[in-house]
Amino acid sequence: MARISKEDQEIVKEKIISVSRKLFNDVGFDKTSTKMISKEAGIAEGTIFNYFSTKDEIFFEVFYKDYIDDVEKGLSRNMDNEDIIDEIIENIYKVLNRMLKLPKKVLLEMGVVTIKIAKKKPEFFRKMAKIDFKYMEEVQKYLDQLIFDKKLNYFDSKKMSEIIFGSIIYELSMYLYEKELTKKEFKNNLKEKLEIILSSYKKGGQ
Repeated sequence: MARISKEDQEIVKEKIISVSRKLFNDVGFDKTSTKMISKEAGIAEGTIFNYFSTKDEIFFEVFYKDYIDDVEKGLSRNMDNEDIIDEIIENIYKVLNRMLKLPKKVLLEMGVVTIKIAKKKPEFFRKMAKIDFKYMEEVQKYLDQLIFDKKLNYFDSKKMSEIIFGSIIYELSMYLYEKELTKKEFKNNLKEKLEIILSSYKKGGQ
């Protein structure tokens, strides 16, 4: 039997990820089986394990792939936005928006799965951490641009990006564990924190 090319391997892997994304969203992680994934993808169930050791690994890859795609797009200046805090929160929310479209149950499952994988395979934890560090780098570059554009007074943008990231993680945790908390409330709570953190650095009382 001829060896499958790297290009074809990538096509099969992307098909598994695409099908799994839909199933995880539609029926949830627990109810999705590798048999269901293989049937939808039109491949043998055993083929899945040529690419992923477990269903947990597929789950991790599906959602973190989406997240890193959004992070790599970066944060952009909106010259028409008069309130700089509004611009900052819209940029930050833009990166989180795809994740927040998922049901809370799915997001909680993602957290549990990530911890399980990290215990068994430390390289997955490093991969996850790399994504977070990448996001903080993007926030830092964005803040540097705001300082350069004289929208904010000077501060240590690296430390500020870490503070902002910490606020995001806290509010995301509250959103997931408080059943009644809505996405709108999550966004408003995050904005209030950013106002406190950044208001003293705003130029000309913007």
